[in-house]
Amino acid sequence: MPHVPVVRVPRSAAALVAAVGALCGLVRAAEPDRRAEVKAITIEATPLRGERISPMIYGEFIEFINDMIPGMWADKLQDRSFAGFADAGAVYRPAHRYPIFGWRAFRSGLGAYGAPLAGEVAFDRDPERPFVGRQSARITLSGPRNCVGGILQPGIAVQAGQRLDFQAWLRAKDLQGPVRVLLGREYGAFFEVYASLELPAVEADWTRYAGTLVSPVTDANACFALALSTPGTLWAGRVSLMPADNVEGWRTDVVATVKASRPGVIRFGGSSLIYYHWETGIGPRQLRAPFVNQPWHNTEEHDVGIAEFLRFCQLVGAEPLICVNSNAESPASIAHEVEYCNGAATTPYGARRAADGYPRPFGVKYWQIGNEQAGRDYEDRVVAFSQAIKTADATAYVLVSYPSERLINELGASFDAICPHYYTPDVAACAADLDHLRGVIAASKVNPRLKVGVTEWNHTGGDWGDQRAWLLTLYNGLHVARMLNLYQRHSDLVLMANRSNLCNSECSGSIQTSPTDLYCTPAHLAQGLYANECGDVPLRVRTGEAESLDVMATRDERRGRVCVTLVNMAAETQVRRLELAGFDLAAQPAEVTTLAGPLLSAVNDFAAKDRVRPVKSELDPGALAQLVLPPFSLTVVTAALR
Repeated sequence: MPHVPVVRVPRSAAALVAAVGALCGLVRAAEPDRRAEVKAITIEATPLRGERISPMIYGEFIEFINDMIPGMWADKLQDRSFAGFADAGAVYRPAHRYPIFGWRAFRSGLGAYGAPLAGEVAFDRDPERPFVGRQSARITLSGPRNCVGGILQPGIAVQAGQRLDFQAWLRAKDLQGPVRVLLGREYGAFFEVYASLELPAVEADWTRYAGTLVSPVTDANACFALALSTPGTLWAGRVSLMPADNVEGWRTDVVATVKASRPGVIRFGGSSLIYYHWETGIGPRQLRAPFVNQPWHNTEEHDVGIAEFLRFCQLVGAEPLICVNSNAESPASIAHEVEYCNGAATTPYGARRAADGYPRPFGVKYWQIGNEQAGRDYEDRVVAFSQAIKTADATAYVLVSYPSERLINELGASFDAICPHYYTPDVAACAADLDHLRGVIAASKVNPRLKVGVTEWNHTGGDWGDQRAWLLTLYNGLHVARMLNLYQRHSDLVLMANRSNLCNSECSGSIQTSPTDLYCTPAHLAQGLYANECGDVPLRVRTGEAESLDVMATRDERRGRVCVTLVNMAAETQVRRLELAGFDLAAQPAEVTTLAGPLLSAVNDFAAKDRVRPVKSELDPGALAQLVLPPFSLTVVTAALR
């Protein structure tokens, strides 16, 4: 029988509620009985496994899905190529989505008081001679010259003194006067201008125009407009309003927040992969056509392609993992993709990368063939694609999709890792699956060095109704901690793990953004604690037979300390005696960081970003005999060694 990966998605809201409901019944935590015997947790100096913990188990995941990339990219404008918006497929609730603002026609008066606005504005999307994609914006102003008119997009968040770099590709016909670029507020027939640019005469052929706008005021709902003041027709093909403090197109707050959490690896791929052709996402951004994201139905602007993703990984200090399209691409095309990323600038595709502004190879090591695929047709393609990748780069590390006994026992010599996806709240089932894979690999004579890459995981991957909000909660943060404990215990087997997803993504994103702000979910805070505090040597842990806590320990030889992570999923405070057996502790306080909340359903949001937050304290080594673990908590204890 082929091995079936653990992908258990609750089929109804009730299923997920049942998974956590029993844990949410008590609002108040019971006080521990100090007279009762305090149970011991013993941390042994003996390593649990012979291999170190990979930093890539603290991984993230980026894909084309609804509001993920728009929430990370810095450009202020949406629908920048005038492709229009497709209706997103599976969504949580409109009130919780990244806001979508479109273009519309507008007029603003120039005449005397009481004079009617006689000019007319027509706005449509014209397929004739588009700058990029299938259509461009066509704006026509006609009638008497007592108004300005054009197209406008609301919802532009500006800050006083912030520099915004404007650029657009325009062409015109029968236009006598200048085109004005406006930033301000619309009030009925009037437009209050915060900042403006007057462009020189627009040419008949597509031409780039650029300038800088600086608003003197802060306004979370300003408007951006392209305006004509004389009759004629203007076409706009690609428009951008980029904050000058962007980091190669990415939002500065996103880059800083992700970097601080130290993700070991970031995966680029996902459900849209089988429809995505990598070469459409290279070259000048303004020439990339927007596309409809097939699985999720939203329109992707296509500012982010393979090079932008790889630069993001470099900016935040993460290894990249690229999923390749093994459905609609050929092995030769994927070899070209590898050459684009890793080839010298003298190779054909390395030269294309250099022409795009990246002369040095990116050195991508990790490549996954396909996404969430299984079955004989997929398996029959694996060997050819793996050979193509390794021929293009002999150092490449190849991962395949869902594991099967045939992949492991017959084809395992052609790749390096197998990739189950775990979308379930059942940590014990995930542990059993890893044990099963360990046994199958050990019994196989084909490639006993195979590793496991859990390239997507979360406590649920479905439930698109209101229950999806559980992904924002403390419950999800504690689930993250338990899964990371599990991956640490299997340090010799688990190469990487990519929590799904990084940003927004209908509540699953570990960070959540709005046009003006960002906050971290408990999941992001928990994973950041592990990545920053844990060591790389897994240690043996001894607990009581009926231990209700999930405990793991690691040693950090570089920093000379031991780290213990304790997850309390119960509604009661627990007290334990922490014994560090065989360690020579330094005579200094232990550091304790606690992530906790009043309920498993506790969340952060834009109004209360720190409702759930890590709280640091210090303990005298002797106080570890009475270590208090709050209800619904992750406690991280680090003790220095001599």
